[in-house]
This record gives sequence, C-alpha cells and structure tokens, in this order.
Amino acid sequence: MVIFKQESYDKDATFDDKDTVALYKKVPLETVSVYDCDFGGKESAIVIGGETHGLSAAAHKLAFDRHGGQIFLPMMPGVESMNAAMATTAILFEARRQVMLRQLFDSESELESDRTNMDGHTV
Repeated sequence: MVIFKQESYDKDATFDDKDTVALYKKVPLETVSVYDCDFGGKESAIVIGGETHGLSAAAHKLAFDRHGGQIFLPMMPGVESMNAAMATTAILFEARRQVMLRQLFDSESELESDRTNMDGHTV
C-alpha cells in the first residue's frame, strides 16, 4: 500500500522506459503506520497492491516521484496478514475518521472565534 500527495502534472515521459521503471520496484519507500499518516491535509491517493505481487513498478515510481511512502496496518500478534479488501477498508476508515475529526475541530475553532468580540473578550 502506498500513499502519496496528489499534485497536478503533465504526462511524465520517464514512465516510457519500462526497464528504468522496473528498477523502482526495488527502491525502498518510507514506511509508516496508517495511524501516523495525515489523511486530513492535502489530497492524497492511496494505491492498494495485489495480494500476490504487490504494487507495480510504475506505482512505486509514482510514489517515489511524489515523495510518497508505504503504509502498514499494525496487527495483533499471531495475525500474519490481511487481504487487500480488508486492508483497504481499515485504511479508508482511518482516513475518514481523520477527515471528520479535522472538520469537527475546524468548526469548533470557528465557533470560538465567533464568540470573541472586538476587544478580545468572550461574549
């Protein structure tokens, strides 16, 4: 699983050389827990790899080029893996939770500033 920040870009010709792109499959990406990712900030893309072969070399290159990284789901001892559908569900749940919390805190901050009058005193 890879997450990277979305940026606008034109067609990237560096993806045309398949041999070069294949090398990116071996490039290590920063790996962080899903709970340490900031899903509430800029727009992000989450790419889920297949259960057998993982992510494609092109997905690795895209993540590398966009300063992305791999995310993992911490699991209980004795649990070896999770299928892609279950992992996706857990990741999207955490991403939505973070977005909702950010919206809640932003709206509470706006309410607090509305309660303060021009002299800086709370009304």
